[in-house]
Amino acid sequence: FPISLHIPLASKYQKKLSKGHGDKISIKGNETALWLEALKFLKANPKEGQRLQKEARIWRSELAKQGWSCPKGIGPIISLEIGNDEKSLKKQYELEKNGLLTVAIRPPTVPEGTSRLRLIVRSNLPKGTLQKLLFHLGEKQ
Repeated sequence: FPISLHIPLASKYQKKLSKGHGDKISIKGNETALWLEALKFLKANPKEGQRLQKEARIWRSELAKQGWSCPKGIGPIISLEIGNDEKSLKKQYELEKNGLLTVAIRPPTVPEGTSRLRLIVRSNLPKGTLQKLLFHLGEKQ
């Protein structure tokens, strides 16, 4: 049965994203159970968000050492600009072939010539994932 869960937004940034929906977001259907589980996890593991932010800073720093630029931020989603569509898809497939899941973000989602890969730092990534990523990405050319 469909149920709805209203969650107060935690930050001004999130409120901007809600675009006229007040200070709450609505989650319906199957998503409700997932959100409730996520909230339970965060309540039981209050430092997890900080740990992910710290890990994301390490990833950004290591990517920068190889010449890759990422938008500033502390969140676990990292947008890595590649260039044109063909290059970003080629890099996505190359990484996938080596066991690294990324998603190429291409026009019309981003402007032409700024295609990128979306990297997501997660708490359950195997040890060595960052080193493996850096090896297969190589230095920015």
